[in-house]
Amino acid sequence: MTATLKDQFLDTANAAHYLGYTTSTLEWWRTCSPRRGPRYYKMAGRVRYRQSDLDAWMENGLVETRG
Repeated sequence: MTATLKDQFLDTANAAHYLGYTTSTLEWWRTCSPRRGPRYYKMAGRVRYRQSDLDAWMENGLVETRG
C-alpha cells in the first residue's frame, strides 16, 4: 500500500512553510501553548506533522461569512 501525499510526514520547517507560519511559532505552540497548534507526532525523538492533520487543523479554523 502506498501513502498518499496527504499522509506524508513533514518536519517542523516544512510544516511551518506549508501553513505559512515560522518554525518558531510551531515550536512555541508545542512547548508553551500545546492546545493551540496542529497535532504532531514524536518519532525517535523527532517531531513530525502529518499533512492531513495540518489540513484538518486549517479547516477547523474556517469561518463562514454571511453573504
